Amino acid sequence: MRTFFVFALALTLSACAGDSDETDTGATTDTGETTDSGDTNDTGAPAQFECHNGVDTVLLTQFCDGTADCPDTSDELCFSCGDGTPIPSAWVCDTEADCADSSDEATCPDLFTCGDGSTIRAEWVCDDEADCTDSSDEVDCTDFVCADQSTVPQAWECDGYDDCPDASDESTCEMFTCSDGVTSIVTSWQCDGIADCPDGGDEASCN
Repeated sequence: MRTFFVFALALTLSACAGDSDETDTGATTDTGETTDSGDTNDTGAPAQFECHNGVDTVLLTQFCDGTADCPDTSDELCFSCGDGTPIPSAWVCDTEADCADSSDEATCPDLFTCGDGSTIRAEWVCDDEADCTDSSDEVDCTDFVCADQSTVPQAWECDGYDDCPDASDESTCEMFTCSDGVTSIVTSWQCDGIADCPDGGDEASCN
């Protein structure tokens, strides 16, 4: 799916550059036929971008076009590759190179080196799920002791989810307040490539 997305987006950008004086909506008629959108998937329908809310979709031509079309504005949460191609910001530093020049994985902080030499995000270490092929990310892990004396993986402390029965793993966490002044998220969600604030402010000004 990612390969198709990047390939289709590249074709879209190329078509837009060549037909900048033409209006190209990619809309469908009542009969289901497509108008000249320049970019279709293998079913013949215009290629779509799925918004982060998991409900809405917009045309791929509307991804990173400077105008928010998704209700959650996720179509404008973009990362620009070295060659100018935009990709979803959630794909940055996820240990999978999506840019042709791998620039989305070039300056990622806090990586853990597995026993076989591969790397994963440091936050995936000791989360009770083996991400390294040799499971070295789950070796010598300590647990967080909840107030009721039950335990959860240490990595689950201050991850934004109540894992202890009494929620004590989230009781003393540093929080980030979104610009709406109402929504607060744990600081570990800031600059993680996924927009959690309604306006995406937790992913703004991230290096």
